[in-house]
Amino acid sequence: MTGKETEQKTSGIDMSVLGEEAIKAMKDFRLPDYLAIPNVGLYLKQTSDYIHDCVSPLGDLSLTPAMISNYVREGLIDTPVNKKYYRDQLAYLLFISMIKGVASMKEICFLKELQEKTYSVEEGYRHFNEEMTNALHHIADPLHYPAFELTGKGTRTGLLHTVMAAAVYKIYMDKFLGFYGREENR
Repeated sequence: MTGKETEQKTSGIDMSVLGEEAIKAMKDFRLPDYLAIPNVGLYLKQTSDYIHDCVSPLGDLSLTPAMISNYVREGLIDTPVNKKYYRDQLAYLLFISMIKGVASMKEICFLKELQEKTYSVEEGYRHFNEEMTNALHHIADPLHYPAFELTGKGTRTGLLHTVMAAAVYKIYMDKFLGFYGREENR
């Protein structure tokens, strides 16, 4: 076995398969555009299912109904109207589902407050979606999507950029560890 083959195989695991699986998921992943997020009013379970359907290609980033209720209680999400969640609430929940693995509740509250002072929910969601997509593309194809540049970015943009980079690297690590665990159990 060559050095490269040894490097790609660890404990009988073909690491190139993991890389291809994770990279494909990251290249193909898209969150809905803001206007494509339903604004018809979803009940709690429907909201949880919607978030799951949107984020599941990247791994276990779902939000349970209990988690969503806690976010409402903490003031992160507006109280549902007649027990229904609408576009702005869903946009925040998509954001939370992507960063909950790298940011505390207090940090998420701070980020939301900062966003509310700076942008509308729609514009904030668009910035988040763009930064997340850029981070995913960078990990999936670093030659075509060079490393992030924070130079020249304002503090708020730089902060969002950093949060999304951390979240995406965590997602990639979780995919790696999940794959490694599946292979070890065979």
